[in-house]
Amino acid sequence: MHLNDIALVQLATPARLNERVKIAYLPSKKSYNGRRVFVSGWGHHRTDRGYRVMNVLQWEETTTMSFIKCYWKRFGDLSQRTGWVHTNHICADTRGEGPCDNDGGAPLTLLSEAGTRGTVLGLFSTPTVYAEACQSDYPAVFTRVSSHLDWVKKVSGVTST
Repeated sequence: MHLNDIALVQLATPARLNERVKIAYLPSKKSYNGRRVFVSGWGHHRTDRGYRVMNVLQWEETTTMSFIKCYWKRFGDLSQRTGWVHTNHICADTRGEGPCDNDGGAPLTLLSEAGTRGTVLGLFSTPTVYAEACQSDYPAVFTRVSSHLDWVKKVSGVTST
């Protein structure tokens, strides 16, 4: 895993916004611990016959957790820190379901109360070796977008979130 696992893509032409294509908003630098969020992706999904790549976008509702709780759930002992989870990551409780192979870059999205505005809090970043076959009780680890706001604004020219 890379500590700063984030990228920007510049489109050749503007995207056409519609019911399925919407603007993803940047977060503020505040804490989002304990918030109800959604993770979505096209990666592997467990079935009765093993894993298969999905051709329909999958999503899972989950909850964000603090850095300390993320470490504790992963290692059980904070003295055993191995360095793969950092404060510029955001973790989400998987409850046995969550992102998998081919979900790299999948968004961790906070929806507005009306469900009309999505704020991207994180981008899926954990390699499968830590995801424990994609269906574990370990937290999913995402690159925290708010840790990179200055860089995003500098590179993209976006001036507000």
